[in-house]
Amino acid sequence: MSSVAANIKPAPDRSVDPRAFASVESPTRGELLLAPVHWPRPSRLQDALDVPPGKMADGLQTLGLTSVGALLEHLPRDSRDARTVRGLQAGEAATVAVQVRTIAARPVRRRGMKPLVEASVFDETGTMRATFFNQPWLAQRYKPGTRLVLHGKTTARVRGAAADPARVSAPPRQTPGA
Repeated sequence: MSSVAANIKPAPDRSVDPRAFASVESPTRGELLLAPVHWPRPSRLQDALDVPPGKMADGLQTLGLTSVGALLEHLPRDSRDARTVRGLQAGEAATVAVQVRTIAARPVRRRGMKPLVEASVFDETGTMRATFFNQPWLAQRYKPGTRLVLHGKTTARVRGAAADPARVSAPPRQTPGA
């Protein structure tokens, strides 16, 4: 047995007791009782936003976002208007909430361009292909099963680069316990 293997110790079970910050030691009961507790303060949600004058302040005012709570509760319009895959029309800009089925990068013939990333994504109504340009790192970041909210323009290309309403197919059914 090598000396490296002999020095390896099993990791302590961290799921049982809380640990002190940057320590493997558990705090004592007295230390836990003396620790500062920060309770949520709903009244802070009514505080006015502290934003310097300029474009951001004007935009927040236009949206009616004057308090911390209003800013936290604000959803961008496109996310609230998310559509289903089956409801997409060719040529329209839309937002869809989908899940990644498969994703892969493929090389582009043009010299100097980064690979294209093509993903097969689905929701409960159908499947479509999403294409990402000049972002090859997305193939590693968005693994199958990742949930995404995508916004873009749909097209009806022969190769299915985006949603084609005539070729939308339903995702496979999930069986309980499978």
